[in-house]
Amino acid sequence: MGNGKYHLGNGDFSKYLYEEVDTVEGGGLKAKVLQETNDNGTHHTSPPLFSHSSDIYMTRDPDTKIPSQARVYKNHEPNKDFDWGHDHKEHGVVLFPKGVVHVQTWTKGADGKWNRSKPRLMTQAEIDKYGALLKAADPNVKFTM
Repeated sequence: MGNGKYHLGNGDFSKYLYEEVDTVEGGGLKAKVLQETNDNGTHHTSPPLFSHSSDIYMTRDPDTKIPSQARVYKNHEPNKDFDWGHDHKEHGVVLFPKGVVHVQTWTKGADGKWNRSKPRLMTQAEIDKYGALLKAADPNVKFTM
């Protein structure tokens, strides 16, 4: 995932690490699509841990160039991730196949480290709020298995 060391004291992340390559709009929401500036397209990249100028950032699959992950921020801090660009496995078992959105929420621990929850399917409220945006990014995305 993104790394806290990229976060600058004034609320910005290091701009040279990411560049905006597109925007996606749907359901009255807008997301900026980012790419790491040093990304050579050979590995999965994630949105930055902290936001700069958007409440939602997306990153693209390096092969298809279609967005495959979205991170929602609250007050520039990570709030939840929507990910559909890979099989999500635990102990070798596929819990969520590629193409099905799984959600992980972020919390800040007492030690100051950011942690993500175990993955789950989207709630109906999340589908109602974010579904059109995710479908605008990738028309093939699924909300159920």
